[in-house]
Amino acid sequence: MQPSDYSKLLFTWEGRITRKTYWLYFLVPYTVIYLIALVVDVLLGTLNKEIGIGLFTGLLTLLLIYPSIVVIIKRLHDRNRSGWFLFLFFVPFVGLWPAIETYFLRGTRGPNRFGEDPIGQVS
Repeated sequence: MQPSDYSKLLFTWEGRITRKTYWLYFLVPYTVIYLIALVVDVLLGTLNKEIGIGLFTGLLTLLLIYPSIVVIIKRLHDRNRSGWFLFLFFVPFVGLWPAIETYFLRGTRGPNRFGEDPIGQVS
């Protein structure tokens, strides 16, 4: 993935992304970077053990709030859902369904109101 592709992935609301793109180009790298930040916090003694956040993990979390929302909205677009569907994540028990849709289910086949099928196959 080119750097311009990453900026498009993380900072533009338009379009759709596949589960593979979400997992391999956002969630896995974010998790690895977070674990590295956690180790740095532990080694430098900046980790607050009571709340489980340190200086570097806290900064990383703040920096990635907006890109996280953008990427999840693109996954919702792939499922032909509006970005407003994201608010269901915060409803107790109901939030499980948007999580399953976002993380595990294939997007709609063919074009939908948010763009072309990122897989490109209509079958």
